[in-house]
Amino acid sequence: MALRHLALAREQAATRAQESAASLVADTQAALRREARLLARDPALVEGVSKGDWATLARGVSPRLAAITLERVADVVSVLDAAGGVLLQVPAVPPTPISDPAALSASPAGLTVLNGHPYVVAAVPVGGPASGDSAESRPTGYVILARRLENIAPLAAGASARPGFAFLDNGHALVASPKPPQTADWTKALAAGRLSLEGGREFLLRPDDQVTVRGPGRLWVLVADDAEGRRRALAVWLVGLAFCAVASATGALLLQRWPGSPRRGPFEPLADLEPPDPDVELARRNRELEALNAVALSMGRSADVLATAGEMLDVVRALAQMDVGGVHQLDPGDGTLTLIAQRGLTPEFESNIRVRPVDGSYVGEAARTGRLIVTHLDPSSLTDPWLTQLQAMRAHRTQLALPIPVKGKTWGVMSLISQEQRDFLPEEVKVLEAVAHQIGQVVERALLLAQMEEQSRRLETLARIGHSLTAARSLEEVLTAVVGAAAGLVTNGAARVAIAEGERLLFCAEARLLGRLADERPASLAFGEGISGRVAVSHEPMVIERFEAQPEAVGLAWLNAEGFVSGAAVPLLVRERLVGVLNVFSREHHAFEAADMGLLLSFASHAAIAINNAQLFTEAQQSAARYRALFEVSGALASSLELDQILDAIVPTSSMTPRSRCPPTRAFWWSVRAIAACCRCPSSSRASPTAVSPRTGGSPTRPRPRRSRS
Repeated sequence: MALRHLALAREQAATRAQESAASLVADTQAALRREARLLARDPALVEGVSKGDWATLARGVSPRLAAITLERVADVVSVLDAAGGVLLQVPAVPPTPISDPAALSASPAGLTVLNGHPYVVAAVPVGGPASGDSAESRPTGYVILARRLENIAPLAAGASARPGFAFLDNGHALVASPKPPQTADWTKALAAGRLSLEGGREFLLRPDDQVTVRGPGRLWVLVADDAEGRRRALAVWLVGLAFCAVASATGALLLQRWPGSPRRGPFEPLADLEPPDPDVELARRNRELEALNAVALSMGRSADVLATAGEMLDVVRALAQMDVGGVHQLDPGDGTLTLIAQRGLTPEFESNIRVRPVDGSYVGEAARTGRLIVTHLDPSSLTDPWLTQLQAMRAHRTQLALPIPVKGKTWGVMSLISQEQRDFLPEEVKVLEAVAHQIGQVVERALLLAQMEEQSRRLETLARIGHSLTAARSLEEVLTAVVGAAAGLVTNGAARVAIAEGERLLFCAEARLLGRLADERPASLAFGEGISGRVAVSHEPMVIERFEAQPEAVGLAWLNAEGFVSGAAVPLLVRERLVGVLNVFSREHHAFEAADMGLLLSFASHAAIAINNAQLFTEAQQSAARYRALFEVSGALASSLELDQILDAIVPTSSMTPRSRCPPTRAFWWSVRAIAACCRCPSSSRASPTAVSPRTGGSPTRPRPRRSRS
């Protein structure tokens, strides 16, 4: 039986190694695809690919491509045109042809053979400069990132928990980790399913069919096999046990025949102590190992906390023979425990005991102290009526509460309830604590995955925002793009932007508002007034975790009507000069941690530069219109000596000139219009016989008679 269990454990280890290898290849390709997607959105790369100019690519993105290879993110980075021709490759040699990049970009996770060597490859299409969201449907080129298989394969080095890789093509090993001897016969190893290395190390050789290969060859997984050592240890243990049995029998016989010792009657039995049943002990140990193996498989299948917690509860209930199990998540801010997964409860009971207080409950005591709590339930000690009803229906007698640690702190509690009053052996407690730690590792991995996805989303958001801001030209388009992008930076958010005009802030654009109490919404603020005014004076961002705790906020009734809970005000600065203030609101409680503020400040820097450029562009257009009008007036003055013709040319030009903020320019055009009006008035031009000449110091002169141009 022991040998059968050893063989079963060996095959299970091989299966886990195959799943681990496939997961490693998939994670590597996902990381390469994420990096390639960011690179494909670089404006310099998009311009170079659309032009098909390798010089533009070399100037714009060559340093970044070199950094990707030097930092070991990828071993080969290649930029292709739409036809698949190589525009730029790092490193330049050897050339790496890609036959079908479009199919490669849509292929699942796997290996690709390039230049006779296996790589993990990610291909991302590059859109045109104005393609926007439809870049994938009309690619102008492709970004290829590839990483060699031996650079991602973990070194087994005899450890059974980490697999090795072997990529074989026609019995020849292209990649092998750990490195086998030169005389290794792979044909015999494949037939036997086992590989022997120097030093007596034995490895199981299994094909990994979960990883697809584009090209010749196949991926094999090497799993360290320590079953032979276990067999030897078992044989030594059996020999020792037999020797002890023979020695015990000999000693008993000698004691029975020793002179002077009392003799037993022929029918008197020996009063020997009953030894523990080895089969029962072995069954218990096997059950514990199977439970731990099932927990490990649940961890490897998914990073979803809810799904994994439910599967682990099934395993733990079967292992500890408990009636009810649940996983509670701790909320330190509210002082409550929320049931996120359970087994053995009806939906009615689950909804009524979903939220439990930390104070005054057994699971809360385990969360507060961070220690395992075993409680023998007494109906008189239960204060919750639903728990009292559940105890009366199920006759629960024992409750076990295990804290779930994550990064050294209690994340939640796993509770188990039994219908029998029982105590737990130290070995059972250790197994249950190991399961709680495994749940904590799943939670930590899920948090890291969510953090990585959030960081990638933020980087993609910044790249997309930068592209949209640089594409906008008019000030109105830029402001609309700024508030639309800012509203998407927080969950259930909205945004407003105010432009600095003198000593006031004028709100010019907004996004995702509900339109409630529009009359209470502030349209402008003085510097120092309200939260935005204080930010305009201090040039420092301000975070409001709850608007209800900020009575000095302007338009508090409007904020409450819109449902805003938290917010942040960020100054828009260009070289320490205030351009405006950006307000970001959230209808959920948002702490605006360091990562959030870093993203907001980076976005505010891009937005301030874009708004400043749009303002300069608008002013340049107005200046160009004024100079064009002056040029037309000067041309009209030089083209004729007739007063009526000159006035006919000046008046339309002055009326078409856009309004200017410059007082001298406005005064000039008003003077021109007043002179034109006076000259056209019959009472002033014909009834008055005299006029004032600027050359004679104001002495009256008589106008000269008009001459005809005959």
